[in-house]
Amino acid sequence: MPSQPVITDVDLFAMTPGEVRFHEACHFYWMLKTFQGREAGTNNAFYWACHIDGFLMSIVSLREKHLTRFKKQLEARDAFRLMVVMRNISAHKAVVSSASPTGMISRELNRGAGSPNPEVVDFDNAILASSKVATALTNYVDQVKAEKMGQKTRWDFEQKNIEGALRWNAKLASQQTPTIHLSEVFLDVIRLVEGVCGFKSRLPASS
Repeated sequence: MPSQPVITDVDLFAMTPGEVRFHEACHFYWMLKTFQGREAGTNNAFYWACHIDGFLMSIVSLREKHLTRFKKQLEARDAFRLMVVMRNISAHKAVVSSASPTGMISRELNRGAGSPNPEVVDFDNAILASSKVATALTNYVDQVKAEKMGQKTRWDFEQKNIEGALRWNAKLASQQTPTIHLSEVFLDVIRLVEGVCGFKSRLPASS
């Protein structure tokens, strides 16, 4: 994997708060990539949770008016709505807790067959499978509709986010292979934010 993009102190102090938060999201995406695939091996769920949580917190915060002026444009994208839902569920429940009814992430296990072979490396990847995402979102809808917030329920505040996430997942389900690496989804969102906000990541083109 290419070396991590570097943000120098000079770069940092010249950035707006929104740009800083965007590059934080890029950093967490990059760190997630380093804990997946053959080079990373196995037993990385804790690191996944750390970096996924950091990514979601950073990227979703870009809709706040003190960071950017693009809330409406970002929330018009279903992929961004999915990030909001995942952030609101929390990385632990959405990503790594297999017992959680709102768990979205599947672990793609890559294991060598037969006797141990030092030339065959076992490794895992985090993926989104449309069937599991659909179940998680159905359970999440039930939860937020039951959660009272004054005279309303949480559904009144979460409805648009969940509907966007459902549309995103419907597109995934329509694919011949209805699964996608989570890191690929995150990169798509980074590119989306670049287009909407005008930021530019320092990620390699092949990332």
